Amino acid sequence: MTDLGMDYPLHLGVTEAGEGEDARIKSAIGIGSLLADGLGDTVRVSLTEDPWHEIPVCKEIVSRAEGFAALGAASTVKLPADPADPFSFVRRETELIALSSGCLAGSGELPRVIVRSIAGLADWQAAAKEILDAHAAQREVRAEGLLLRLDDPAHAAGLRSLRKALGQAVPALFVETSLSPADFPFDGSGSRLVVVKAFAAADGAAVKTWGEAVTKHDAILAADLDGPTLAALTKELAAIPAGRLILTSSQPQDGLHATGTYRELIRCADVAQLEAPLWLRATVANAVRLDAGFQSRLIEASIFAGGLLVDGYGDFLSCETPTSSAKSLTLAYDILQGARMRQTKTEYVACPSCGRTLFDIQSTTLRIKERTGHLKSVTIAVMGCIVNGPGEMADADFGYVGGAPGKINLYVGKTPVKFNVPQEEAVERLVDLIKEKGRWVEA
Repeated sequence: MTDLGMDYPLHLGVTEAGEGEDARIKSAIGIGSLLADGLGDTVRVSLTEDPWHEIPVCKEIVSRAEGFAALGAASTVKLPADPADPFSFVRRETELIALSSGCLAGSGELPRVIVRSIAGLADWQAAAKEILDAHAAQREVRAEGLLLRLDDPAHAAGLRSLRKALGQAVPALFVETSLSPADFPFDGSGSRLVVVKAFAAADGAAVKTWGEAVTKHDAILAADLDGPTLAALTKELAAIPAGRLILTSSQPQDGLHATGTYRELIRCADVAQLEAPLWLRATVANAVRLDAGFQSRLIEASIFAGGLLVDGYGDFLSCETPTSSAKSLTLAYDILQGARMRQTKTEYVACPSCGRTLFDIQSTTLRIKERTGHLKSVTIAVMGCIVNGPGEMADADFGYVGGAPGKINLYVGKTPVKFNVPQEEAVERLVDLIKEKGRWVEA
């Protein structure tokens, strides 16, 4: 369109997103990541819910676009092109980081999830209970890092106790600190230590000292900085041994929104030939606008993290705006699943209700979820009709498609295998088909 001078408005939408929080996450990733790059003039959110539930989600996403546009209009920052290829997915190459012997991070591994502690080190027992309770409530997902803050040397004993208590449950503790390396409590055993330290462009000596300290004590340094700061500290950062450095940014760079801040950080790392893994932090400071409601926080984090993940950026993810550890944990995993980076539960593709739908799409989707929601490595499509359904469910493992009034066609991948199944039998016949193909496990 640009080459041909076709200056028409561009419409954005994510088709067959499904229902609930997962659908809102997928919509925010697909639509919001393009809006953050300045693309898009109209939007449509497609939910397997009553249509009036779609409008608030549209408004939440559009409000971010308005924030992006206002920031862009006021900014004088001009940056070189981002190194990501927008037309094909390639994961950014990074070094490996070992949080534990069984939990590695980097471009050859799954992105790892970090959860910010609400209780903190002032009450380390409460911090331990908080994350263990979140694990117990979630069944399949686990925090692979716990983020805390340590500024008071009096809390050093609490950090040692927490490391020991969580050593079998949480591979690493990510500890933000204002202490010096000499005062930081590296001693102890259990969860591995990742020191999170913010640096400015003039902090070359501090980077060198911290790099030496984490190497000596078998810890890891997470350097919190923006692109220009990284460029100024390239020599010192490059001297830190492989496997000891993570890059992140908890504050937006002047003139850039959060996604732009990380793009510039990655570009500067690319120029400096630094292959340290990247930690995406969805923080309050990195938000364009943050309301009190969880849906607002969910959409904010999904736009920010999703737009980077689908470009191959991100080896760690933390969603730090929810007010409970359990919500932070599930939101991070759900964003990774929405961005197709890590599947930890059943994936559903489902269309909205429309005049062509040959059964009650909402109640049927919920019934299918009740029967199959424990199958964490299966994708199931629920399509209302044979007009668009077979094409739009093409990447699903199994499909439930309306073939005629009261009749269902069942698919394996793109191939229809059972026709005109009575609707009242179809959910159980779908379960039988999943079992027949060896994809079923008991709940």
